[in-house]
Amino acid sequence: WDSITSSVVLTTSAEIYAGSLLTFSFNVLNSVTPRSPVQPSIGATSPSIIVGVACMSGSTLSSSESPSITFARVSESSGVLDSVNTLMFVVRANIPLRFNYTLNVSGMSGAEIPANQSLKGFHAGYFQKEFGTDSYSNSALFRVTSEIPANTKIMLAFDVINQKRQASSPVLQASINCSTECSSLLKGAVMNYAGPILLSQINPSFSVATISQETSSPFQNNILFVTLATNAYLPFNPDSKKRVTITGLLGANASSGSISLGGASPFTNANWNIDCAACLSMEVNDQLLPGMNYVFFFYVRNPSAPQAAPTIQISSTFTSSVQNMTLGVGDSAPLYVKKFDFLQISAVQNTSAPCTQNRICFQLTANDLILPSYQFKIAPFVNAIIPTDSNHQVSLSSTSFRAHWSQSDEALYVTSTCVLPAGEQKFCFDLNNPTIAQVAPVLRISERNIKLNYTIPTDVFSMSSPLYISDDLFSAEWSSIEQSSFKPCTNNSIHVNLLPNYDLSVSCKLNLTFSGLMGTAYTSSKMTVAISPKSNNFPFSQSAYFDASIGELIVDMSSDIKAHEVISFDITLLNSNMSQMQHEIQLSSAQHVFKSFPLICSSVNNKFCPIYIEKPELLVNYIGQDNSWPSGTNKIQLSLTLNFGLSGHHNGKLVLSGFPPQSLVDRYVVDDSFSQIICSAENINQEIYFSMQPISARFGIQNAELSTHFICTKESGTYFYNGTGWMSFNLQENDVHVATIAAEHTIDSLLYGTSSDIRFF
Repeated sequence: WDSITSSVVLTTSAEIYAGSLLTFSFNVLNSVTPRSPVQPSIGATSPSIIVGVACMSGSTLSSSESPSITFARVSESSGVLDSVNTLMFVVRANIPLRFNYTLNVSGMSGAEIPANQSLKGFHAGYFQKEFGTDSYSNSALFRVTSEIPANTKIMLAFDVINQKRQASSPVLQASINCSTECSSLLKGAVMNYAGPILLSQINPSFSVATISQETSSPFQNNILFVTLATNAYLPFNPDSKKRVTITGLLGANASSGSISLGGASPFTNANWNIDCAACLSMEVNDQLLPGMNYVFFFYVRNPSAPQAAPTIQISSTFTSSVQNMTLGVGDSAPLYVKKFDFLQISAVQNTSAPCTQNRICFQLTANDLILPSYQFKIAPFVNAIIPTDSNHQVSLSSTSFRAHWSQSDEALYVTSTCVLPAGEQKFCFDLNNPTIAQVAPVLRISERNIKLNYTIPTDVFSMSSPLYISDDLFSAEWSSIEQSSFKPCTNNSIHVNLLPNYDLSVSCKLNLTFSGLMGTAYTSSKMTVAISPKSNNFPFSQSAYFDASIGELIVDMSSDIKAHEVISFDITLLNSNMSQMQHEIQLSSAQHVFKSFPLICSSVNNKFCPIYIEKPELLVNYIGQDNSWPSGTNKIQLSLTLNFGLSGHHNGKLVLSGFPPQSLVDRYVVDDSFSQIICSAENINQEIYFSMQPISARFGIQNAELSTHFICTKESGTYFYNGTGWMSFNLQENDVHVATIAAEHTIDSLLYGTSSDIRFF
């Protein structure tokens, strides 16, 4: 530097080639007083070459500006009363800030600058870490340790504690102390800011206070999650610990006293107190940073009854008012307990047959967890018999449930063996159907603790509905009856076909009653008739009870009935001698296992529908003789047609009348094969006479063994023998002598027959 000529002389240290571009810089100290700019010149010399002086382009060394702070701005992090507030500064000076310069921020009246804090901000490294304060001027002094170029925006930050009461906003200023190089303090830099600084008009509060839950299931262990954040920095003071209280946790079940908090948070030493409207109180054992979310959780037990989420509030020793907490939405709303319910229940059975083992299956769709603490009552299982063990436990198809049976209230009590998720569940169990036909009962499922009362949708007339017991054991359409004969006084074979709709166990002890079988020749009220099976695996006894007085036949079951296997059998009855129209034959059961119904006559001809009987008719086709001469033997010839049967067993007789007595000189026929001529066993002569009038009517004698028209007499017809002794007898004109019996019982007889037709006693 040549101070006389104000020149800078540079000496080359290496060869400089033509066309080279030389760039270099150096520092000078501007004039203390203002001056106009100059246009410097440049030239070069060497032992062999002289380069002329030339003016340089541009001007320099203008020093018209005074040293000053050209930009100053401040902002704050919090306007909360009595809370930590971070002040952030941006300062720019038109001079470099060299080592040992100081930046002074003043005017922070009312704010407290905590001691022993470190400077923060982007350019904090250019300043001494610990900065000084002046409580008198409410100033902070920052000493430069590394030079900062001129016109650099310097960004710094430090903390203050806001005023405890609201006050007016102070005026902050920034200044630079240049030390010896800059004798005057650079002032005139009032801080600019948007809105008031250090006004402290906001009360401390929770900027975030939310609470939610894990489950809305009634009577279930629950986790409540809490998230808290404050609007201010709250330092920790071990000598004066802050407390936070959450109130309004209505319905929550927890033991009074210490309660454990989970999660990494500054909240500890929590206590549950039911006396303060179910509240949780805790200590703050660390600083609270503004806007920082602190999350913790704790355990409670939900109430058993459904409820809406209560209003939950939070307060503290550092906030001035009670705040409502923000609740979770829907099922996550704290202490919201949904009503447990079934979205859908279906119940089906696999058979509607009476007196048969049946399987009932339930399919449940729950809207929430099914807990082992729930005891569901399903009832009424009307007339059901459910097999159990000695402890009344019922075997279920699913291991997720267990059950016991109460016969007194016809109820099944079901509980889950574990916590079951919401959604579909299924279980089945076996029972014995009642023997009586019935409509399906309307089942209800209830649970007392959670106030559940659900009616299971039931079609009471559906065969698949539990305990619907069918009353159509036999198909009325395919069950039929017909007879073999419609003739009076003849044996009639009644043929029956039955088609079962379902299996039936012999344990039902079913009997079938066929009513309407009127018009038989029987008079007994109780008689046994034989059954002739016409189908395989015949399930009934082969004898039946018949009450002719009311036309009722009872058939007892002897083995299992198989579904859809035709049962066929015949019974033989004797038609009466009276004509009648067909009757409706009803099939029923004394046990009411099925409803009665009329059997269809399977014949297209009504005459074969039981018990149709024609009117008895005798038609003389021809009558004649072979001798018309007097005193000659004459043979009478008859041709008859009968539409009825004659049986000696039933005293059937064919009577020909109107013949003169003297004409019956040939031979007589004993009435039937079951009656005999009764004569005395005495060794006397006896005569047999034919009485045109029946003996019973003539003498008032009722003896089934006595011949109807033949009698034994003695002493020329003065007495006749009645089977026990001799009675007076007067011969009539039309009485005909037909045989003589000697004392030794030999017969001189015109009687048509043998000696076996005469009985002696």
